[in-house]
Amino acid sequence: HGINVILGSATPSIESRWLAEKGKYGWAKLNKRFGNIKMPEIVIADLKKERSQKTMKGVFSKLLIQLMQSNLDHNHQIILFQNRRGYSPILVCQACGWIPKCTDCDVNLTYHSYTNSLNCHYCGKKYLIPKLCKACGSNRLKMAGYGTERIEEETKEIFPDANIARIDLETTRKKAAYDRLIEKFDEQELDILVGTQMISKGLDFKNVQLAGIINADQMLNFPDFRAFERSFQMMVQVAGRAGRLNKRGMVVVQTSYPEHPVILKVIQHDFD
Repeated sequence: HGINVILGSATPSIESRWLAEKGKYGWAKLNKRFGNIKMPEIVIADLKKERSQKTMKGVFSKLLIQLMQSNLDHNHQIILFQNRRGYSPILVCQACGWIPKCTDCDVNLTYHSYTNSLNCHYCGKKYLIPKLCKACGSNRLKMAGYGTERIEEETKEIFPDANIARIDLETTRKKAAYDRLIEKFDEQELDILVGTQMISKGLDFKNVQLAGIINADQMLNFPDFRAFERSFQMMVQVAGRAGRLNKRGMVVVQTSYPEHPVILKVIQHDFD
């Protein structure tokens, strides 16, 4: 139909970048942020070090808790990003390593506390939580990992006076629920927003000075050949939510691999 299309992104896919270099796409570079605001400062919370020093509080590093408290004291808002919904990503047998999977989709099931069930994130099927391991019969079944639901719960425990909300597929199923939550956050009725990639792109909040990436390793270790590319894209997009008006924002990346090449490129804002 001869329609012109504009693609806009701070982190285009490798294919888009290649097509732009080859001249198949036109390329308009934007080299500075709106209002000449500096890119946010990105700091690393070394989880290995914090675990060995026993300074972790649940999923939160001492560094992230201190910065969150400081921001709340100054009436700034905070975004916490975890690209996994549910309460706990997987149920694992401590004896043999068995993980329950969906009988239809053959993917790991995710525990959701509000329904007290194991859910398949592909087909939506729900399962009762097994009392015994179906592989070895052991009763040593344990929840492993963190989803947005659990992070919201722990955030409320650490900051009981803060107004906290969660944005993911579960909380935004109802019509206009997403818009209502975004509006409340924009009008500063909420202090902390916990969410999946739904909060990472294109949102412009004037009072957000801190963004926390709860578990960068989960993204980097995702079983997908694009895991590094997507991790970089996601972290840069989340970082872009902090400090968009007149003050430089800060981003805390929690990782056990502070020297990882992807993490280093995120710190340097080095898309090239």
